[in-house]
Amino acid sequence: MVTSHNKNNTISWRAVFFGISIALGFLFTVGALAFAIKTSMGSSKGGLPSTGVFAAILVVAVIVLVLVYFIASYFAVRSLEAPSKQLALLHGLCSWSIMSVVITLILILFLAINSIIALESPLVFTDFHLSKPNVVTKIIPEESKDNLFKNVHQNKVKLALVAWASFFALGLGGGASVIASSVALKRSREYL
Repeated sequence: MVTSHNKNNTISWRAVFFGISIALGFLFTVGALAFAIKTSMGSSKGGLPSTGVFAAILVVAVIVLVLVYFIASYFAVRSLEAPSKQLALLHGLCSWSIMSVVITLILILFLAINSIIALESPLVFTDFHLSKPNVVTKIIPEESKDNLFKNVHQNKVKLALVAWASFFALGLGGGASVIASSVALKRSREYL
């Protein structure tokens, strides 16, 4: 047991962060596996995959995130000493909300790094002139102009897919946290 300070229905932050740390370990392990698979496959054209493949990747990501929320809540509740139903639910939802913030911060960091990498693309250059300081000039090769509008539409579709995937991951993750709290509570009572 992580703590024994749960006699008066207060949150055990040690238990919550214990569950979160286990879930983050799982998330980083799965992330490292996905990165290894992506880098070993390589990409001849770069950029994002087709919309169908992208949607499939998002479905897998939602499943992994729901599992991460479940793990965080399960281990937070399992590490409590003789929790009540309300305390188990409170710890599960607390783990879910903190994991949501942590995953959002990880996603923002990933997108920022991805944006920095994209700045090195040969399609965009920053050009500073003495007569006009801070002018940004975009240089787009002729063969890329035709695909520019098509890519903008595809990127909007992919952004919409990401938004829906985030919504479903958060909603299903909250449900998974409640279920994990209930399962962990039943499992902890079996050993008493």
